[in-house]
Amino acid sequence: MGKMKAGILYGPRDLRIEEIDIPELTPGWVLLKIRTVGICGSDLHLYKEKTFIPISSVLGEGKYVPGHELAGEVKEVGEGVESLQEGDRVVVEPTINCGKCNWCKIGLFNLCESSGLIGFYYIGGLAEYCVVPEEKCFKLSKKSAWQSKIS
Repeated sequence: MGKMKAGILYGPRDLRIEEIDIPELTPGWVLLKIRTVGICGSDLHLYKEKTFIPISSVLGEGKYVPGHELAGEVKEVGEGVESLQEGDRVVVEPTINCGKCNWCKIGLFNLCESSGLIGFYYIGGLAEYCVVPEEKCFKLSKKSAWQSKIS
């Protein structure tokens, strides 16, 4: 699909800008061009010190692309995506849940036994692009302040 630049965290105080593959789009997911990303307190802890969170992601053991507070523009939609189209601007809910475990079935998604997080397990906002499930994207209005700042 092509290459993109991403900030990859290998461990405390070891963040490298590297070129990696643009993530592949799968059914029900969208490809986002990242427009803005926040640096969260948990990102700072992971950068500054060892942590209890294992650094293992879609990139493999020992490295990941942080940035779970992000917004972007839909560049491409996967098969079956109906609520979004190319050009939509969205903010992202970064927790990806299985939807099948007992916790998910009763609506306690934060306790999901198989959850993953964009910016930890999936490529996050410190990259040019990331992929996100359709249901985790929330459209921004056409007249948002963000539009006037990036146009």
